[in-house]
Amino acid sequence: MAVALVDGTSAAIAAEHRHPTAAKPEAVTQAADIPSARVAARLSGKQVEALSERTETCTTWVNKNGSLTTELSAGPTAVGFPLRTATIRAGSPRTPPQEA
Repeated sequence: MAVALVDGTSAAIAAEHRHPTAAKPEAVTQAADIPSARVAARLSGKQVEALSERTETCTTWVNKNGSLTTELSAGPTAVGFPLRTATIRAGSPRTPPQEA
């Protein structure tokens, strides 16, 4: 791009076109599936969670090099899965029978 310098305003306009001040997009931390997570991890250089692999007890991440890391737990940890809890009194009809 060639700019003829006529006054100070032209130089400022030319400098603005050479160095745009666009905000950097935020890094993606989750993707719908493993292929999408692989692309996002490679572009961002960070781990990306593959949501299609999420269960109550495990979370799968795609690393920036394309490998997978799965975190397993003994109990439910994922937010968004309903946990069924109830208080049952001894002797109520819902109490499981005791083994003899």
